[in-house]
Amino acid sequence: MHRSWLRDRAAARSAEVRDQVAERARTLRTRFLPPPADDGERCGVCGRALRGQHRRSGTERACSAACARRWAERVEEAERERAEQEETERAERRAWERWRAVVAEAEGPTSS
Repeated sequence: MHRSWLRDRAAARSAEVRDQVAERARTLRTRFLPPPADDGERCGVCGRALRGQHRRSGTERACSAACARRWAERVEEAERERAEQEETERAERRAWERWRAVVAEAEGPTSS
């Protein structure tokens, strides 16, 4: 056998193995990576794509425990802000009612 024939055969085998490795990497990528997700299939905190889920409870999903903690903190903060807003609205309503009472008292009974 001639040396050039061996060299050509080794180069062909090397290219064949390289193509096989590339093909295996492509199949592994499609098999193990989650498919592109729509808005419902993303983490509610960081936006990372999540795998599909048949049963869903709630409005958002979290990809990790850290994201779940941040989401819970965000929900608690929103509830506190809502409670503060409601208290402010109640205080304003009471102030208006007191003002109306003072105005009604100042006008007094009118006799014509």
